[in-house]
This record gives sequence, structure tokens and C-alpha cells, in this order.
Amino acid sequence: MRVVNTIFCSRGNNAPCIWLAESVNYDITYNLFYSPNEANIFIKGSTTYTSSDVDKIGTGNIYGDPQFILTAWGSEGNYHLKSTSPAINRGSSSGNVPSIDLEGKSRPQGSGLDIGCYE
Repeated sequence: MRVVNTIFCSRGNNAPCIWLAESVNYDITYNLFYSPNEANIFIKGSTTYTSSDVDKIGTGNIYGDPQFILTAWGSEGNYHLKSTSPAINRGSSSGNVPSIDLEGKSRPQGSGLDIGCYE
């Protein structure tokens, strides 16, 4: 399993961002994790990672509030990033990553790819 340039958020208690079986092989790099109500952000089998272990999950991973413009539950939100987001210019262009974002804008717009689906 390969995951790159993705934002993982978990707002629930006892709910890490990612939970994998021990047998899963993964390559999880250049992602942003955020789980303000749960100490564990990633669990693989019996191994647990917290926000201070985010770099041990894979290269380029960071922890922090993605700073979406407007989060929403049950209504329309705006999941573009604020200009102060830690995900700006922190993504990776290596491998098979899209050259356009979800709106069809070319990537990157700045000095590097943004983590997430919008550039």
C-alpha cells in the first residue's frame, strides 16, 4: 500500500487516523496527520505511533492542524488550505503523483506540491 500527499484527520476519541493489520506492507510518505482528541495517530498490529512518532511512519510525514478554510459535518465545507497551513509546499513529486489538483489546476503552484487534494 502506497499513500503520499494525503491529509489524515481524526476528530473522534479512540480513533487513530490509520489502523492497519500487522501483515500490511506500507509506504506512507509526505502526509499530514492531525488527531487533536486522540494520542495515537497510527496503529499497525501491536505497534502504536503518536504525533511525536510521525516521522517514524515514513519520510516527510508531519503532524499539525491542516488549517482547512471551513470544515463541515453534514453540510458543504471548504477543504482548501489556508495560506498558513503546514501542508503548503510540503508534498512530494516523486512517483506517480497527479500533475493537476482536484480542480484541474497544475501542480505545483509554489515552491513544492501541497499535501492534500488542492494546490
